Amino acid sequence: MRSGWLKSAFASVLLLLSLPAPAQLVWKPDLLDFGTIRETDGKAVRYFTGVNTGTSPVKIGRVRSSCGCTTAKPDTSAILPGDTVVLPVAYNPAGRPGPFDKQIWVVTEGKTYRLCIIGDVIPSEQTVASRYPESLGALRVTRKEFVFGEMPIGTRRTRRIYCYNPLRDTVVVSFGNLPEHVAGKVLPDTVPPSGLCCLSVAFTADKHSDFGTGKLTLPLNIAGETVYIPATYTMIASPDYQASADFENAPCAIFGKDRLVFENYGRTKSEKQMLTIKNTGKSELRITRVASADRAVSVDITTPLVIEPGGTATVGVAVDGSKEDGDVLNGALMLMTNDPANPNKLIRIVGKR
Repeated sequence: MRSGWLKSAFASVLLLLSLPAPAQLVWKPDLLDFGTIRETDGKAVRYFTGVNTGTSPVKIGRVRSSCGCTTAKPDTSAILPGDTVVLPVAYNPAGRPGPFDKQIWVVTEGKTYRLCIIGDVIPSEQTVASRYPESLGALRVTRKEFVFGEMPIGTRRTRRIYCYNPLRDTVVVSFGNLPEHVAGKVLPDTVPPSGLCCLSVAFTADKHSDFGTGKLTLPLNIAGETVYIPATYTMIASPDYQASADFENAPCAIFGKDRLVFENYGRTKSEKQMLTIKNTGKSELRITRVASADRAVSVDITTPLVIEPGGTATVGVAVDGSKEDGDVLNGALMLMTNDPANPNKLIRIVGKR
């Protein structure tokens, strides 16, 4: 009985040994470094080599890549056991400055193989000018300002600026001290020659920000030099903000007049009137900006103007007749505040010589 079992097991082993080993391609290398190539040189071609280490033929059915910039034309004929196949891979650097990392999948009947290519592209002057039109310190950048747009209170938004290092030296980039409600990252913070990085800034519209349109200046250190990037936002009250405790404790701006009438200015004479602003809210009121499109209108105010709860401030508004072209004055004064119910106050300015 035992002898029969041993004979059966031995026969099974012989049968398994007699079966052909599955086809197996071994790629050398599986990661191919293209090195540094120039955009103006056109497509760059490098080669992978695959060896069939199995005991049966294998065919490559198709090859696909992670990007249209990378193409490969495989040999689809049968690869016999012990034979090799050469797979040419082309990378098109046109319009793709900086480092690249792409993947290629080689599909056979029994298995899919993943290969990788890496490298770095030195762009043409034309590409740098079109992709990175602005200069920021030693870097070329896509733009020189973070624009967050209209943001309801309590929201958080991220904006990015992409950079290119045109120097022959590696550049280290980092943000300086930022306000509490602003977070900045540089990815990566060490940028090699012809390398790329991203300036990522997240802004939170909270109590540290003023309602209405505001502007920040963010410090950035590039290769030891400090440059400043402006960031603009417009903070508004969210739909449910008026029902919150924050709204109850907010400042409240009450303006003495909605319209200032000037009747005594002449062609060389100036006239001045006073505009009162009272804060009837429970926290400090800040007037962050005052602007007029009329060059004849001026305001004697230093911003930010801070008015404590229950306090009143008086602002002088003047019209200079020598700077007013027409005989009829029809202008406006825009005041931006941190009052959530009145972030942008328009004061009409009218008059006649």
